[in-house]
Parts: sequence; C-alpha cells; structure tokens
Amino acid sequence: MKYLSGLAMSLLVLLALLGTANATERNGYSIASVAVPVTRNSQSGFCDYFGSPSLNPGWAWVDPLGDSTFSLTANPGHLRLYTPDGEHDLYLNLNAPRMVQSIGGDFVATTKVTIYPSYNYQGAGLLIWQDGNNHIRLERTLVDGIDMWYRIGGVYSGIQISYSSPTAHLRLRRSGNTVTAWYSENGSSWIAVTDLTFPAANTLQVGLVLINQWQDHPIWADFDFFELDWCASNPIVAEARLDIGMPYNTNRGCSSPYVGCGGPYHGFYNGVCTDLAMDAYNAGVPFNIQNVLYQDHRSHPGRYRYGTARNAEDMRRYFSYNQQLLPHTQPYQLGDIAFFDWNGDGLTNHVNVISEVDASGRPLKMVDATGVYAGNPSGRALEHSWNSYYDQHVQAHGRLSSGLATPISSSAAAETLQVLRITVDSPSVALRLRDANGKFTSDTYDENLVASNIESFIPYIPGGAYADLGTGKVISVTQPLSNTTQYLVELMGEASVQYHLSIQTLQDGDVTASAYFTESIALGETQGITLQLSAPGGVISFVASTPAPMPRVSVTPGEIEMTGLPGASVQTAIAVAESGSQQPLDGVFVSVSDVMNQNGQVVAGTLFTVTPASFNVPAGSSQDIQVQIDLTGIQPGIYQGNLLITSINGGTRSIPLSLVVRSFNVYLPVMLKNTP
Repeated sequence: MKYLSGLAMSLLVLLALLGTANATERNGYSIASVAVPVTRNSQSGFCDYFGSPSLNPGWAWVDPLGDSTFSLTANPGHLRLYTPDGEHDLYLNLNAPRMVQSIGGDFVATTKVTIYPSYNYQGAGLLIWQDGNNHIRLERTLVDGIDMWYRIGGVYSGIQISYSSPTAHLRLRRSGNTVTAWYSENGSSWIAVTDLTFPAANTLQVGLVLINQWQDHPIWADFDFFELDWCASNPIVAEARLDIGMPYNTNRGCSSPYVGCGGPYHGFYNGVCTDLAMDAYNAGVPFNIQNVLYQDHRSHPGRYRYGTARNAEDMRRYFSYNQQLLPHTQPYQLGDIAFFDWNGDGLTNHVNVISEVDASGRPLKMVDATGVYAGNPSGRALEHSWNSYYDQHVQAHGRLSSGLATPISSSAAAETLQVLRITVDSPSVALRLRDANGKFTSDTYDENLVASNIESFIPYIPGGAYADLGTGKVISVTQPLSNTTQYLVELMGEASVQYHLSIQTLQDGDVTASAYFTESIALGETQGITLQLSAPGGVISFVASTPAPMPRVSVTPGEIEMTGLPGASVQTAIAVAESGSQQPLDGVFVSVSDVMNQNGQVVAGTLFTVTPASFNVPAGSSQDIQVQIDLTGIQPGIYQGNLLITSINGGTRSIPLSLVVRSFNVYLPVMLKNTP
C-alpha cells in the first residue's frame, strides 16, 4: 500500500492496480509475483475481521486434545490461537487446534498471520480440510519461513520457501479440482507457490490452524482477518478492516500524520476516526483525501475551519463541496463515510466507514475508531453494528462522485469570502489573536488537537492562520463572523521598540474597514486592542479600541489531563499567573465545559469543582487552583472539553481538558505447566 504525498500533487488521482511478473527460482519451483485472479462463485462462508470480542457463531473450534485456546481479546482486532505444548500437528497425530467454517464451491481464502516460532515444528496459517487423508496447509513456520504441506489420497508431501518476516499474508484458491497457493509480505505483491490437483468434495472445512510438533513448548499466533473473495469485494472496506485493532490516539506515532513510518496500521501506530477513513481511501482506491482537501482549501480558503481532513467537519465539507454528500434517507454503499453530530451544534464530531448494508442500502455495520467508551473498553478500532443511536445523530454519508477517484470542481454558488487581517511590522513584537470563546491564533499550533474533533477541546480559532514574514507577523481569519463578533489582539514586546499595526477587514478581496496604529512597547510589556465585528448590509466591518497595556496571562499546564477509575475522586492543580509584572489580572472566573467522548456521551461541566473559582491576581503574581471531580457513576471513556478562564481585563483563555476514566483492572491467577 503506497501513500501519496506532496501538497503540490495533481488533483487527478487515477484508480489503477498493476500486477508484475518477476520469475525467480526457489527450491526448484518457478515463483512469480502476480495479480491473483479471483473466482466469485462461492455460495457459502463468511469474512471475519475479528473486531468483536465474541466469536462469530459460524466458526467451528476444533481442539481434539481439549488443551488449546482461542481469544479475541488478548490482542484486540485479532484472533489468537494458543497451544501449551507439543504433539499438536496434522502430520502424525491429526490433532492440531483449528478454527474452521464450511465453504462450498470455488473460493479464494486469505489471511494475515503473525507468529514467532522458536522450535521445530511451529507454524500457523490457512487450512483446507476434507478428512485425515485429504487436506492442505499453507503456513508461516520456523525453519524456512513459508511451508505448504498437503496430504492428498493419503500421500504426504510439501514445499518449503525461505521467508524471514514474522508476519505473512497467505492465500489459497480452490477452482474445481485445483488449489493454488500464494504468499505476500505486504498484502499487495503476491508470490505463487504452486498448483495442486485436489479432487475433493464440494463442501470443505476451511480456516486457520496452529501447529506445535516435535517439542514441548507453548506457541501462539495472531490472525488479523479471514477473508473470502466474494465478501471482500470492496477495497475501501478491506483496507478499513486492516486498521481494526489500531489504538486510539491523535498522535499517529510518526513524524507526519500523513506519511507512515513502518507501523502496523497502514504504516502508523495509532489513529482517530478520520485517520481510519483516510487510510481506507488512500490504500483502497487510491484517493488521498488530505491532499485534495488541502488544494481545495488553498483555492477556497473560506470553506474550511482548519484545512485538514483529520478534522471531521472539514472532511464532511470536502465531500459536500467536491464529491457526493447524501442524506441518511438515501441508500448507503459499502465504503461510504458516515458523518455524525453528537451534540447538535451542526459540526461533525465523528466519522466511520460503512462495511455492511442490507438489501435496501440501510447500514448494518461500520469500521470505526471510537476511542474508549462503555461499548469498547479497549478503545481500539473495531467493526460493530449500526443501531438507532446512530440513526439519531448521523448527518449524511459521503461518497466519491460516480465511484471514481477523480475529484470534480465544486459546483457551489459563488461564495462570499470575509477576512479579518492583522499585521505588525516589527520582528521584536509577538502577535496573538484571541476570540470571545478563548480560542487563539499565534505561532503555536498542534494539529493533533484539531484531530480530536471535540470542538470545545480545540484551542484554535477556526479559519485562523499565522505567518512570520521575518520583518513582521500576519494573522488572518477567514469568515470571522461565523465564529464570534469579538476579538482581542495581543502584542508582546520582546524588545523596547516602536511598531506599526494594521487591522483590516476584507470582503472578496476588497478592504471594507481599516485601522492603523503607531505605538511604542517596552520589553516584557503586553498591549491589547479589542475588536467588535459586524456586517451592516452584509459587508464586514469593525470597531477597534486603541492599544492599551494589559496583563500578560499564563496558565500552567497548557493542557490538562485528569485520570482515574470509576468511583474515584480525581483532582489536578493549575496555576494562573500574571507574568508581565505590570498589570494586575482582575475579575478572574474559572469554569469547566461539558466534556464529551468520541461516541457522544457527555459528562456535565457542573460535576467539576473549581477552588477557588473567582479571584484577582496581582501583577507579577500567580494563583493556584484545584479542579476536582467524583467519578462515581461515570462510564469509562476519554472525555474532552475545556477549562475556561475569563477576566475583566485579560481576555478569555480556553485550556484543553481531558478526563480519562479507565476501566477497572482485573488480575487473574495464571497457572503455568512445568516442562522438562
């Protein structure tokens, strides 16, 4: 799976999957890397991506010795098979543990397995089983790496191929009386093993097997998925399912959230709901939502709040302007992105990928990165069922136009672009803009906060942009009236200098109002200018105060996390300081917003206690406050919102706050078998 990068890339992305043929010789067999043909006439069987903690009832667990186990929770998003010791095999004893289902007719079965074999013979992989005299195994093993063992008409034979990675993609195809095997390291380029003549019954047992033979040591193997060709026909869904098990975290674990760095989930280690959707489209179509959204953002700067597809609302807007955004009443298709508004403010909080629909196009299942909540204690990405809760909160579902990976030009009516622009001409004056909600635009920006998709948690002004020109700084806000009518310009002296400040509003490129100031500022001094925006007759304008000294407010820490178990009482300390030593901070009031998790459950802000909640801070001094909450009755989850600090003369500050309510830890005794 290849990721497209570069902000200057073309908007035209072609849907193309190319196969290669590079013949080599291994162990006397001619091997070729090929595109695997698919026969879609299987009449039975099902796909499983192991996203649920309970086993699909269609599976049959075969454990002849009764001492092996399987688990869907040991490594969420995987099926783990475990056997405690040796003599579990299909060579002499025919008693290896296996998970199988009945499949009739032709099929292509694929899995991805990870195993760390240490002894001969340990291996795991795919199994086709008719009876003790007729079966085929394709496995990742110790000695050579990829082994194919088969018994046909009672005659046992095999093929061994060198392979070093602990993870392998394996594929078996039955077409009539012929079984063909392939393996792959990346799931894209497949290497053929051989064709076998296998005259067998129409219905066979097909599934996953674990072998532990010739020694007495435990072994386990993790299977990411079991896939049949007929139920894996949608590449977007197939790629979304490869993210099942991905830990929920806004930090993807790589230097860029858009370029993988070798992690197990499309090159990443973690992700959020929008990351999962981008992974699925990037690898499954391929279609890079971030690149095309960024280009549209540059062409139409007023359309987006933050200019990144990691923000769910911006992703929804991209589909609305450039692709298809369909109402919930319209039929869904596999691979559609569903958009949800949990709190009814009109902004998208969450997305997921539709993975199953009924005959009428109503959604049945979805692949989702939910984070921790009562229905998903691990917080890892999973596949789960649609229900009436989602019907209540879904906004729409997005789809590529005509199902093709070709972006179209927006057909929207002419859009009025309103802009607030502030420019200071001195490199020795720091510039920051705050709004009435406590959000800001400055030289500080962390996109991971934007990817949280909880609007109260995001500390940045929507549409805000900052540029350091070397000789000065510029802040602009597109569509500022859609956010608030009041803003505060903050200037911080990094040296004693004179500066020139320009404030303008623009509409469709024309200046509609302006103010200019030439002032002096001392080292360490902070000055503020209040702005009141309006749009009489639909034309943006403003009124500005003159620059005046104001307190320099600092809050430590700049981001708050409170963690505890249900029933516990947790608290944290925060310091509010006036660090300019020139102006007191008057009339401070501190409150906590409602906090919400990724599935829309809310903890009321009134459950938090702030002590003291109101105070004054003398110039050059600070005030410590305590924030406390009783977690009794609060379900596990990661809830996000803000700590809001208002004052008479220091503006408003929104501090991101996370409340992490962990599941109870349960420790069970483990009995180990002594081995000679």
